Amino acid sequence: MYLDENGNPLSLDETEELSEFLQGKKPEGYHLNTMPHLTEEQAWTVIYVLQEKFRLIPDHYEKCDKCGSFLTFMMKVIGLNRVHENIQEMKRCGGT
Repeated sequence: MYLDENGNPLSLDETEELSEFLQGKKPEGYHLNTMPHLTEEQAWTVIYVLQEKFRLIPDHYEKCDKCGSFLTFMMKVIGLNRVHENIQEMKRCGGT
């Protein structure tokens, strides 16, 4: 698995930034001539392959089935993520 200079894996926030980059959002401080323009689903597919095949991203990162926000597997199990601050909000979203 990829580890940074401090021995930490790619964070959930960094994984979300990667998804946004793959969808065409330019990272601050970078001057790129060509940007990818994947759909949200295509970006998630790339992240999934980086997780499962190449082990570059921790494989316990998931996304809400309904709204697509990123969360850890444990957050998904208990029904919480950063968008859904409590289980009631998660149920309203309809995600799991």
